[in-house]
Amino acid sequence: MFQVKKNFIRSARRIKLEAYERDTIRQNLVLHMNMTPRMQTDHAKQDPASRGETIWHLFQLKPIMISGFLLMLLATGTGVSLGAETALPGDLLYPVKIHVTENVRSLAARDDTSLAEWHVERIERRLEEAEQLTAAGKLDINTSALL
Repeated sequence: MFQVKKNFIRSARRIKLEAYERDTIRQNLVLHMNMTPRMQTDHAKQDPASRGETIWHLFQLKPIMISGFLLMLLATGTGVSLGAETALPGDLLYPVKIHVTENVRSLAARDDTSLAEWHVERIERRLEEAEQLTAAGKLDINTSALL
């Protein structure tokens, strides 16, 4: 079987078209292309400016793709937030903890009492962080100022 394929390929490589044969094939191809109407998609009919070549173009995708993207974004954000909860000053996720996660929790306070309770908890967190850094021998002037 392999030998038959090899012989076929070898004999096919020996076939050469004459110049007039190539020209005839090219002319027939061009004639066929000119006679056959081009299929246009909706995007091909519009100019790029009217298509909105921006981030909003993503919203033309199928809803399942958008929901998958949002689910991935939610999972990533949740994972980063959870990881930031145990971060200490000097850790990579500590700014996320103090600037994002804790501010979101402040915004979630329903009334003055719950907001005051959250501020007390926030102070307790800073004290616990200071204790952990002291135990590890990592509490210096810079981290103390950050706390």
